[in-house]
Amino acid sequence: MEDCPELLIRAMENMRMSITMQGRQSIDRKSRSQLIQMHERKYSLENDSQVSAVPQSVTTFVYPPCTQPFSCLQRILLTDLVLETVHHGKYLLLRTIVHPKKIVGIETVVEDPNGDVEVLALYNQNSNRPYTDIIPTDSIIVLKEPYYKISANGGPSLRCDHPTDLIFLDANNPVVEDLRWKTGAPQINKILTADEYRPLGNGYFKDHKFYEAIKTYSDGISSSQASDPEIALLKLNRSQAQLKVHHFEGALNDCHDILTNDPNNIKALYRSVKALYGLENYDEALVQVKKLLELDPNNVDGRQELNAIVMRIKERREGLYNFDQMIEEAKKSSTPRLDNASYVGPVQIIDISKEKGRGLVLTEDVHKGQLLLCSKAFAITYPTEFREIRYINLVTKLEETGDHGVNTAQIINKLHNNPSLSSSLFQLYAGQHRISETPPIATSEAIDSFWVSDICSMNTFGVSEDGVNPFPMLATKSECSKNGEAAGLFLLPSLINHACYGNVIRSYIGDMMIVRAAYDLTNGTELLLSYVNILLQYEERTKLLDKHKFICKCILCELDRTEPTAIRRKRKILLDEYQEKYRFLMHQQIKQNAEKAIGDMLKMMTNIENIYKESGREKYRLGLIEPLLALGKMYGETNDNHNAMKCYKKLLKIHEFDLSTNAELLTRFLFQGVKELIILYYRTSQIDKGQQLLKRLRQSLAVTPTGDDRIFVKQNRQIFFQYFGVYL
Repeated sequence: MEDCPELLIRAMENMRMSITMQGRQSIDRKSRSQLIQMHERKYSLENDSQVSAVPQSVTTFVYPPCTQPFSCLQRILLTDLVLETVHHGKYLLLRTIVHPKKIVGIETVVEDPNGDVEVLALYNQNSNRPYTDIIPTDSIIVLKEPYYKISANGGPSLRCDHPTDLIFLDANNPVVEDLRWKTGAPQINKILTADEYRPLGNGYFKDHKFYEAIKTYSDGISSSQASDPEIALLKLNRSQAQLKVHHFEGALNDCHDILTNDPNNIKALYRSVKALYGLENYDEALVQVKKLLELDPNNVDGRQELNAIVMRIKERREGLYNFDQMIEEAKKSSTPRLDNASYVGPVQIIDISKEKGRGLVLTEDVHKGQLLLCSKAFAITYPTEFREIRYINLVTKLEETGDHGVNTAQIINKLHNNPSLSSSLFQLYAGQHRISETPPIATSEAIDSFWVSDICSMNTFGVSEDGVNPFPMLATKSECSKNGEAAGLFLLPSLINHACYGNVIRSYIGDMMIVRAAYDLTNGTELLLSYVNILLQYEERTKLLDKHKFICKCILCELDRTEPTAIRRKRKILLDEYQEKYRFLMHQQIKQNAEKAIGDMLKMMTNIENIYKESGREKYRLGLIEPLLALGKMYGETNDNHNAMKCYKKLLKIHEFDLSTNAELLTRFLFQGVKELIILYYRTSQIDKGQQLLKRLRQSLAVTPTGDDRIFVKQNRQIFFQYFGVYL
């Protein structure tokens, strides 16, 4: 939030003003025509191409969802509302009177039966559905335990952060039918006969309007006229529509009801298999698909599902993946979501300490590069799937970007459809302010959006666009879209505690996180993973870790703390200068005046090195890594092979990379430096040294996604063969 002080100041002022208004009735109520006009005008301004401000959402108050059915609540009117208050035990019956608009939340204007009107803002709604379909004009809604507040523009509004607090009713619902509306009764939909619901639902399904299809089938099932056979057909069709929107538990329940009375129903068996597969319950899916194939041995779809299930079980139990196929599948889409199972290797969850909480430890000795976890994202958002938005939470003092809102909404929708998935999610760390609270139990009627948001804030990983980067340690746990990366929540990996200098390394193929041992490790060792860029300076790393409320005690941080603050500050100034002046201008400068460019870079290098010498620091001079690589490339472009090799050798020494050990510091620049040095060895006819170093590099590539050197070989085979006659 330090990046936008004016925004923060304005938000804090609004928050203080809001507190003074708590419990008061609004004196700024607008008429129907005024609110409609303001609604249209606001969004025409926001959509103006000349408006460049980043949209924002400010949270000033956190409250739990309503856990009671609205039948247990007391209805109130808009005139009963008081500001900055959650009206516990109450509900509003409302009707929308405008087309919804969306910038961050979905905004509309609503009226109550007395004709009074107010603005309603909905947050965390299903991001996979067009917002215009979520709450169209003339929707009749129940808003449970409404939260009435002062909005960012200073006017009053209703705000609904929990989608489960919103219920949609038909005009012929008894609750609605018994009321008189001042502006006219709601239009009652035509009462359908039992046999009309299914074809209408089928029409929606064919048009890919799956939510409308589900509602139509559900209305038919609830119809008092529907016969048992017709209900079975409606449930069968509803199960198919539910599968389309990943409502796996609902589909499974419908199939169960059908199979209870008709155990040989092929379609119900097949759809139950699909639902179980979607829930990653592969063992039960295998049982069901075998039943299906016993009844219909030639069922092609069933055979395909059987093959897929067997592959998923093999992946989950043995960690055996077709990584080449996964890489190819990931390349086919800018938003890859792979069809693979999660694997848990020789690790277990234990309570580490009061300070750390839970963590993962090894249950056996493992070797460098051994696969420990291969986890599918519980939710993931790619850069093309969100817009630039700033989320500011004045309660937690955290600022998030656009991916955060999409992931939060995705997870809420996923839990709403499949509540059984909630237990693992709500066991994750949600911030120090949640430590003393009991994690909620999600149901389809109550999901705590704020808790989900807090979990995302603390556990989201940046997923590199280059899913096969051999050394992706620079991807952080919390800074995602700022770097043009995807943002993913991975359940079990989120339990791995932090160390800037960790002992495991993660990489990605699509939405699969692969965690491998960075070194040979012994039974009982706690897995430690860096949440931040290890090449950042100490103060920068500490700042990023501040929201987690712990002090890193890894060997790198302990060494950094032994240096005087003034020394670290001087080094940071120089490294910032490198980033600003040299990092992106290197190639342009080398072409214009190679001697000057190299001289400037060498001077920069010497100054950084002298600061390390000033503090007497010999190990982990990480600030030299990127400048060394840049200087080596500059020498290479001028054919100064001798000095280029000196730079790369120095880079390898900082990483503790040599031919006799197998426990080097892993950063993405190590791979680049080793590769450049190998090429120079071959180029200068030092073939033996080149071969030895190449062999050593290929051993270290055990930590890459595939667990071997195949990615390196594929990317570099032509270069080595074409220029050096070396066949990798």
